[in-house]
Amino acid sequence: MTRTEASSPLSRKSQRISRKAGIPRKAWPIAGGAVLLAAVVVVALLWPRPPDVHVVEVAGVEYTTNVAVRAEAGSVYAYLPVNAVVDEVVLTVADRSDSATIRAFLDGLDTFVPGEYVIELTDAPLHLIVDGIPGQE
Repeated sequence: MTRTEASSPLSRKSQRISRKAGIPRKAWPIAGGAVLLAAVVVVALLWPRPPDVHVVEVAGVEYTTNVAVRAEAGSVYAYLPVNAVVDEVVLTVADRSDSATIRAFLDGLDTFVPGEYVIELTDAPLHLIVDGIPGQE
């Protein structure tokens, strides 16, 4: 028997042992996919979102907002707290030009000054009250 024939069974055995001891090649993509999925879930949960954004219908118009929007005395009123962070305010309607008008107005608004402001929209004016509490004057 030659030396290569004698060492052949040992090398096969050592190959089998090394395959069993290590992680199979199929497991690496699965583990990588699981880690990637976990990272996506964590990022989605920690991603900053405007709080309490919801859709309300007031006077026949749907508002996507995170502030109080109500119909009072035939007009639509939105309430912002004094010292509100304007970048966090969500107040949009289906009409893109009206939403742009609202956003432009909010971007120039000083929420340190309480008051009532009127934004002219396509369907009806929107009264913006900066004091934060509906019904209190």
